[in-house]
Amino acid sequence: MAKPACGARKPIKNQEGQGMLDIDENSSVEDDMFENVKTDEANGEVLLEKEEASVEGGHEEKPLIHNYTLKQIYEYAKEVPAEEIEFIKAAYEMNYALFEEGIQNPRTTYARYLLEKNGGKIISDDELKTASLLCNAAIEARVIGLDKPAMSITGSGAHGIIATMPLYGVCKIRGLSDETLYRATALSYLICMYIKEYSGKLSAFCGCGIAAGTGMACALVFLHGGDEHAMARTINNMSSSITGMICHGGNKGCTMKGVVAVNAAFQSADFAMHEIFIDDIHGINGFTPEDTMRHMGEIASPGMIGTEKTIVDILQEKGE
Repeated sequence: MAKPACGARKPIKNQEGQGMLDIDENSSVEDDMFENVKTDEANGEVLLEKEEASVEGGHEEKPLIHNYTLKQIYEYAKEVPAEEIEFIKAAYEMNYALFEEGIQNPRTTYARYLLEKNGGKIISDDELKTASLLCNAAIEARVIGLDKPAMSITGSGAHGIIATMPLYGVCKIRGLSDETLYRATALSYLICMYIKEYSGKLSAFCGCGIAAGTGMACALVFLHGGDEHAMARTINNMSSSITGMICHGGNKGCTMKGVVAVNAAFQSADFAMHEIFIDDIHGINGFTPEDTMRHMGEIASPGMIGTEKTIVDILQEKGE
């Protein structure tokens, strides 16, 4: 999948106010934030992920995305030229094909019942039920090993599904444009990346539900017409509810985690749009949304290192 050529655009400074990201006509914020789009030739997965931070003198460089604020990420999603994020279309083509495999294959259970709960329709008038169907039928298809690839973000197919498919359902129900969908998805991906750069790719923390779910929740706010302040409230709600969900490997349990993540995201965004949220003084919420996302990631690493060992011990005891 070739990434569209980038043209010159409005420069954006990082939160320290230093430097410009747009160096010339061949470099853009997209090049910085969406660094690599590559294909895993072994299984056909297309991975949208950030390169590992380099290590010099024993110190890891600050991940690039952490140079930006939530407000800057939101502004990027609003202002980036549409042609620069058109490549996101491939995520929907791939993940929708996986979803279709999920509802058609007799091996799935959650997928077919979620379809029944949605009135037998793929797209109904119920945004939450439609979103849960689209998301979790695709996750179930993936984790039981059906023969379709998933579009990944931060190295995970389930992250990529949660970050995208609920948004597709909302846009279809509301009749929103593809461009609006891609802008919301860019925001969803970036918030997911922001949290994952703290939590790490592998941990006892369910990044699918927590990181991708929070990104998707912020994107729901975007689709509601909310601003970065509403997104900050949404992040507080997600931080105060779903953080701490464990990961015990890729298996059918991921489907149920996806159901929980979609529910939490829709509720968090809805409350936030009505200015109902968990205040900064409570729990692990920070005094800025950037701090809250950092705290969410730190619950995984270093916070859940002991949990990871306990999970492994339990699985070994079971003989898995």
